[in-house]
Amino acid sequence: MIQELSSLIKRLRKQRGLTQEDLAFRAGIDRTTLSKIESGKSIPNNSTLRLLFEKLGYGPHGFGSYLLSKEEAEWERLDTTIKAHISRAEYDAAATLIDGIETAGDSIESNHRRHNVMHYRGQILLHTGKHQEALDMFIRAIKTTNPSFNERQIKDYHLTSFEVTTINMIASSYAMCGQIDNAIEIMMSLKENFDENCLDRDLWGKTYPMLIYHLTRFLCMAKRHKEALPLCDAGRKASVAGYSTYLPYIALNEAYCHAELGNLEESRKQFLEVYHTFNLFKLPVNAEAVKRDAKKYAGLDI
Repeated sequence: MIQELSSLIKRLRKQRGLTQEDLAFRAGIDRTTLSKIESGKSIPNNSTLRLLFEKLGYGPHGFGSYLLSKEEAEWERLDTTIKAHISRAEYDAAATLIDGIETAGDSIESNHRRHNVMHYRGQILLHTGKHQEALDMFIRAIKTTNPSFNERQIKDYHLTSFEVTTINMIASSYAMCGQIDNAIEIMMSLKENFDENCLDRDLWGKTYPMLIYHLTRFLCMAKRHKEALPLCDAGRKASVAGYSTYLPYIALNEAYCHAELGNLEESRKQFLEVYHTFNLFKLPVNAEAVKRDAKKYAGLDI
């Protein structure tokens, strides 16, 4: 693997038209050090390796296998596989993998991994209609990384992206349990947290649209469309800025708001845009659902 890594760095450097002096200067290391790395005579530590990839124009996620130990790489493989099973509604397969991880024990020594495993268990429970059990599991999950977690203090925490995702799922669980006001209160607090505390623009771009989607969905469920409408607009802008896949879903919530507020022309326009977007991304089930709702809420035949 060392020789493969060395060749990769050298190939990427040449692909960018950089000399060893150029790349070494950008990365803040000696040219001699870079030469040894490229020849396989020296193994860079993770921080140097991440920096080299960054200066070559690549995020470290694209070359994660070089930055992980064998044990970490296996965890990443399992984590990715579980998420894929859940996304395809293969809940039994996901649960079997989770059972195996929990039985092994040593692979989930860190609180971060325990949080992940409990979160995925909560997703399975939520998707299989066990809403109260899911809620309890998500709360247990976030307390592994934030033991003092209190729903009333969400706006004051400094949160990781996965904690943000779990809080979204706590709110969704409340909504599925019929406690929509609790769901809205949690998402409002989470939005306030982002508005006041989030300094990580990458985190903001990836998770703020998800936050706005859920918040506006819950407001629509509570018939609070006037409150949801301006948030939809903010969510659309955030989605564009962060290249988020939540954009059509937020636009769909906006279409519902316009329809319920009597703005039928704008609602029809939004429904049509979302319908074509889902078709463009080859999501026929979503597109058909939009087609039905466009007729039901806005009297639009697509």
